[in-house]
Amino acid sequence: MNDHDKNLELFIKSANYTAINEFLIEASKTPHLKNLIDIDYLITSSQDSLFNHFAINVIFLLGEIGKNHFLSDKYTNFLITTYFKSDRWIRNEILLAFSKSIRIDELFKNILDVIEFALVDDYDPITISALTIIYYAKKIPDRFFPKIIKNLESKNPKIVQKSVKVLKKHVESTDVLYDILLKENIIDLYSKQILRSLLLAFFNDVHIVEEFKEKIMNSDLDLTKKESLISEIKTYKRILQQRTL
Repeated sequence: MNDHDKNLELFIKSANYTAINEFLIEASKTPHLKNLIDIDYLITSSQDSLFNHFAINVIFLLGEIGKNHFLSDKYTNFLITTYFKSDRWIRNEILLAFSKSIRIDELFKNILDVIEFALVDDYDPITISALTIIYYAKKIPDRFFPKIIKNLESKNPKIVQKSVKVLKKHVESTDVLYDILLKENIIDLYSKQILRSLLLAFFNDVHIVEEFKEKIMNSDLDLTKKESLISEIKTYKRILQQRTL
């Protein structure tokens, strides 16, 4: 493979990050593996104070390359390290780069910590990007489910919709949902809004609603919480029965 583009040396020496950004944007139009040589040069030759000025376009280019080519762990590790020391816009661009990967299932196991943090980020686009990645993964860790469910009370409709979509894909049955909700009484932490979203997403049959109510009744939840949940479930059951009349 050839050496990096020599123009980049001049740009780095003169701290001309406008020219570097233009170079990266142009490269992103026709991404190729050879661009990795230029990326390597920019990463190794730039101090953080300079690199931060064009980091988002480096990450975008890596994501575009990753659409069609296998990116080695070297670049995955770079993105992970960068994620945990960057602002919200760069963090989101890193998640978008991950979401483009042609080997998302193989990649997913290496970015679990990033995804877990992203699920509770206070910047909505980051949470949405994390949910997108989770949706395309074949299997997700059980520890993700409480965080995904908690996002059902988000004020952002897109987050709620994405969370429901992810849950409906990865929760294989109502029995699995019961296990998630009642394990260590995790349901005790959830609001009525969350319960209503779960009911609408998973319980479209009166018999299944009744089964859910029985599960709650037989659980070891705090009595006050149990009564509150059962009341919501009964209300939903009546609404469901009226719809089927």
